[in-house]
Amino acid sequence: MKLAERLYHLTWLGFLAVAFGVYVTMSARLVGWRPWLWFLTGLPLFAATAWVARKWNPPFAAVHGSAYRIHWWAVAAGVVIRLAYVILVPPVQISDYSEYLSLSRNLVNHGGYFWTVANGGTWYAFRPPGYSAFLAACMIVVGDNPWIPTVTNLVFYVLTGILLYKMACRWTSPFAGAVMQVLFALWPSHIAMTGLAHYEPMFMWLLWLCIWWFLTRDGLGWAVITGLATGASVLTRQTLLPVPILWGLYAVCRGRPLIPVAVASLALATTIIPWAMRNSSKGVPVLISSNTGGAIYQGANDAAQADYNDKPVGEMYRKLNWNEYEQQVVMTEMAKDWIRRNPGRWIRLLFEKQVYFLGEDTTGFYWTLKIAHKSEGTLYKLLQLAAHAWWVGIWVLAALAAFMHRDELRTNPEWQFVLWIILFFVVTAAPFTIQPRYHIPFIPAVLLLSGWAFERARPTSL
Repeated sequence: MKLAERLYHLTWLGFLAVAFGVYVTMSARLVGWRPWLWFLTGLPLFAATAWVARKWNPPFAAVHGSAYRIHWWAVAAGVVIRLAYVILVPPVQISDYSEYLSLSRNLVNHGGYFWTVANGGTWYAFRPPGYSAFLAACMIVVGDNPWIPTVTNLVFYVLTGILLYKMACRWTSPFAGAVMQVLFALWPSHIAMTGLAHYEPMFMWLLWLCIWWFLTRDGLGWAVITGLATGASVLTRQTLLPVPILWGLYAVCRGRPLIPVAVASLALATTIIPWAMRNSSKGVPVLISSNTGGAIYQGANDAAQADYNDKPVGEMYRKLNWNEYEQQVVMTEMAKDWIRRNPGRWIRLLFEKQVYFLGEDTTGFYWTLKIAHKSEGTLYKLLQLAAHAWWVGIWVLAALAAFMHRDELRTNPEWQFVLWIILFFVVTAAPFTIQPRYHIPFIPAVLLLSGWAFERARPTSL
């Protein structure tokens, strides 16, 4: 078997491993920290999915004529649902969301990207600048209005939906794309976070636009455009920085020249180098942002746990007198030292954190109801349950599609790249502190697969 074929087969197995992780951890919210019970419920369900894939005859799979209309009706319904939620549950910008807006206002009002910390000092590069710079541009154009996050998130929702439908039509079918669009429109956490100033909607659209360009556009001109756009994505979420490795791997597997990959990588570097030089001039010589040290340390210290726990990081900030560069260097070194002394515990934490990364998608209602409005009643619990049901549902459908269409998934290089994106985010998120919303960028891949579960498999795949 050729190297590329082996890699494709391993990629398919890797995706199934991630899906199995969701099956195993999806009951954690209901039964608590009882791993034996997770496997007792997850393993039979996963096996049942594999069995059903051999018998599954998707309903309405032959009805393709209305797919385009369903797609647009779903997009419109998604906009209405999101607007209704913002009206019924007024957004409150707290925590990270408030910080992004503060950084944007400093850019507009003071001409600088900085954040005032607890002791009155100034941090210049704590968060990647991409999203705050975008919000600042919006404020310059329309003024500092509270509706900017809502409107921009709705725009990115529509743009992402249109893009994903095009992807589905290329890789599956218009009908599968229409199903995907309905699932996207009904994404509970995405609906709940419509009014919040969070970078994920913009980043998700940019990421998948870059993927679309990389996979479907040829020529050095498009390589430059893809590289520049990916650079903008990296300036929004820096964990995307190693993505040129995937570009190179894809080119090698397909037997394509590496020159376009080199050009795209150079364009990416051209985008981020000026920001790195700016950081260095401020006394914070980091490439993108200075929050990586705290994020690594939060997952590698004696008090580290699978769930989010920022107390150790807050204590270190105070000990280091809120010195931005020192906290980045010191906490990074402390984390490395802790990992060297506790390799077994660190590896265990990597797997335990996946419970929160893969086990749920309820963060939207947590921030907009429980934290913002102190609402934890019956409605909140029902909405959390609905969000969890949606999350489990799309993964069941995605696993079903992975079994049904396994031959195409293992032979289609473009599908392979889509699966690599899922594995990429699972791997790159593991060393850092974990929150459920960090998996948002790769959900489009899961949705594309979910819609494909309603398309009949070719005979060779059964």
